[in-house]
Amino acid sequence: MTLKLKLSKPIFMKNQIEHNQKESVDLLRFLQKSAHHLKPVVQIGKNGINESVIKEINEALLAHELIKIKFLPSQKLYMQSLSEEIIQSTVSKLVKMQGNIITIFLAKKKNSNYLKGF
Repeated sequence: MTLKLKLSKPIFMKNQIEHNQKESVDLLRFLQKSAHHLKPVVQIGKNGINESVIKEINEALLAHELIKIKFLPSQKLYMQSLSEEIIQSTVSKLVKMQGNIITIFLAKKKNSNYLKGF
């Protein structure tokens, strides 16, 4: 009996934003371009993720919508699972995962700066 593991891809899936195909690809590119100049606002260290880290991420998402999170090299092996936990806890979308930094997005309910043209 063989055991097959299904690993999720570490990049943003095109259908993760609920719009038609072209709009979601355009939005993804726009968010990636917008995040290029951003500095990480949260750093995940050797203690991993706890309630206070999730709270800090939620506050940053409410303030900025689009943020970067940096993982220390000691967390590189766990980065995929920690990223999924962050995304589920904050109900945000993964925009990009590159190196030891992830970019996530959570649109404001009103007056989103990033969704005006979409």
